[in-house]
Amino acid sequence: SRHAYRIEREIPSADDRAYYTSRAASLLASSRWESRNLGVKLVGLLQARHKLPLIIALLKDRRPASWYKRLFGGDFEQVGFIRRNALTGIARLGVVTPVVEEVLVAAFTDPYYEVRSEAARTAAALDRSLGDEARRRLTAALIGVLQDSWLEVAAAAAESLGTIGGQDDALPALVQLQSFRYWVVRAAGLRGLLSLVERGRAGDLAELERQLRGFVLTATDFRPEFTIRSSYAGVLGAIARRRSSGT
Repeated sequence: SRHAYRIEREIPSADDRAYYTSRAASLLASSRWESRNLGVKLVGLLQARHKLPLIIALLKDRRPASWYKRLFGGDFEQVGFIRRNALTGIARLGVVTPVVEEVLVAAFTDPYYEVRSEAARTAAALDRSLGDEARRRLTAALIGVLQDSWLEVAAAAAESLGTIGGQDDALPALVQLQSFRYWVVRAAGLRGLLSLVERGRAGDLAELERQLRGFVLTATDFRPEFTIRSSYAGVLGAIARRRSSGT
């Protein structure tokens, strides 16, 4: 997992890490987007926290792509793959600053859907480092994309809400997904609720159990129906365990 990964175990030599980090950082200045994209990935994998400003600079770079690239669907000079992988890198670095918070919140309105879904996952990955204000802003941003036209974004947001939200904001937003049109998002909402219950942030468990009865568990074929029913059973099981333990 991102929390368990440590570059010191992978590359024990400090000299080697410094060399690879220098090479990775040099790629970020390349004129080729493929090289910049590789550099972004490597900085994150190398956990080069002192290179965080370079990652931030790429995310804040809103220079438009050239006119001929825009004809083929391009948007910014830093292509969507770079922006998405920059967020993955920030998650690996595990550092939250006001500037990180700023670019992460902005990423929820990025035109490329994979950036928005990665923003949701990054918010959850940084949970342990979030202050109260950052948590509030990111929770609001996650709630804002629950109705995203891309199901991947809405599902990622629902799961992440269970990690960083609470009973006053995430809980009602997730419960409202009970009759969402697409089972993928309903199932993600249930997984988000499971996280809230396990964290002890789900409020009145009897009331939540009552509200869970309103979740639509039907789907178009056997496999997703099995998945969503498993998620539903998981939430009920977590509620039962909470009650039995008296927490």
